[in-house]
Amino acid sequence: MDAPLSVAVAAMLTRSGIDVAALPRVANRGNAGDLLDGKADMMVAYSTNEPFAFERVGRPYRAFSPRAVGVDFYGDTLFTTERELHDRPERAAALRAASLRGWQYAMQHPAEMVESILARHGGNREHLLFEAQEMERLMQPELVPLGEMNPERWRRIAQVFAEAGLLPPGFDVTPLLYRPEGTVIPAGLLWGMAALGVAVLLSTLAVLRMARLRARAGFSRAEPVVRPVWVLPVSGPAWPASASPPPVRRQRGRLLPSPRPRGGPSRPPRRSACATRPRRSRRTGQDR
Repeated sequence: MDAPLSVAVAAMLTRSGIDVAALPRVANRGNAGDLLDGKADMMVAYSTNEPFAFERVGRPYRAFSPRAVGVDFYGDTLFTTERELHDRPERAAALRAASLRGWQYAMQHPAEMVESILARHGGNREHLLFEAQEMERLMQPELVPLGEMNPERWRRIAQVFAEAGLLPPGFDVTPLLYRPEGTVIPAGLLWGMAALGVAVLLSTLAVLRMARLRARAGFSRAEPVVRPVWVLPVSGPAWPASASPPPVRRQRGRLLPSPRPRGGPSRPPRRSACATRPRRSRRTGQDR
């Protein structure tokens, strides 16, 4: 079941590879029962309305959103003329402000609005509460200010209309947008941006600190302060020039003198000296 000028649905089907012109169409009377009775295989519906009817009777259904293929239209929109904005700008601003105040109050007091609608127009309380919950989910009033018009989003909408042949390619939407003076960023969005900035800063500092610690650890392993070479006796038989220096023995990290060569005369123990390389200062580069 189709509705007049359902450009978003037509664009979704076209981008999904479906020939819209070849589809048989049935008039959409806005009655979800037509789909439940098998009079149509698919219908254009509001996500805030028809799903309640399907869930109420317990019938399974599958919903396809144009957002899945990059088609994201605005809902109800107020329009005026350039002459009205030029001749009576205060009236246009007042009408817009009053409409937004009404929407804000309704979003903050959904139960009260439901009772008011029931008293004046009748209806189903559960259905109205379901509609209010879905509208809040779609509008996200804590993050997006009511009445906000995003120019980039409007450009994407114009592109979809151009693909459907309803607008020329590259249509400029900027003159169509009403931007009141004194527009501010909502407090919730500001707090979110501030928290994100703090998180990025802390992450950067942690990465830099880890890199610095790793650099220090690598330097200490490559450049020890003291390098033991070998142990030479102060006096006694000299080692042949062709022979390799005696090995260095270690015990629990301490340097021990190497044993004397075998076969020599017994001598009293003598002191040994440990030759070490000079320690170089990291700051001045001079030997200590």
